[in-house]
Amino acid sequence: MNKGKIPLQVVEFKGKIMAVVDCLIMYNFKKVPAEFIIDTGASVTALSLKEAYRLDIVFESLPYYSKPVAGIGGTVSDTRVIKDVSLVFSDDEGKEVIFYLEEVPIYKPQKIKRKEIDRYDPEIKVKILEAYPNILGINVLRESILYIDFHNKEGYIILEGNI
Repeated sequence: MNKGKIPLQVVEFKGKIMAVVDCLIMYNFKKVPAEFIIDTGASVTALSLKEAYRLDIVFESLPYYSKPVAGIGGTVSDTRVIKDVSLVFSDDEGKEVIFYLEEVPIYKPQKIKRKEIDRYDPEIKVKILEAYPNILGINVLRESILYIDFHNKEGYIILEGNI
């Protein structure tokens, strides 16, 4: 297992200052780069509907997530789950820190319907979906050291991979 100091970006998002971390999502032999908002109030790490599209996942075909999800960008009306996901972070020395998750919920905010989104051209579709971020929750953060300096807009996570 590799342990690394992973840099964060401290950014303004929807009028709030938040810490964001970049990583690769590995699922079903596919890798996509993604941003996650650090959320110490979230019990689990969750993917947005945008990442489901980017991973070529048909959201409606997934099994339902068995635990309730609320508070992510408002009310969440539909949450599904994918299994066997790895998040690959790069530390400040360029080494990979891999964190395996047995299951990861994908949430769909109440306002979004796939048929409505699919009518838009790809550029508009991405803007709609970007309004709902990926969340890096306590199930990943619990074993880490988290440092965020909001004033100087910098931070890092010292995270040990579990693979």
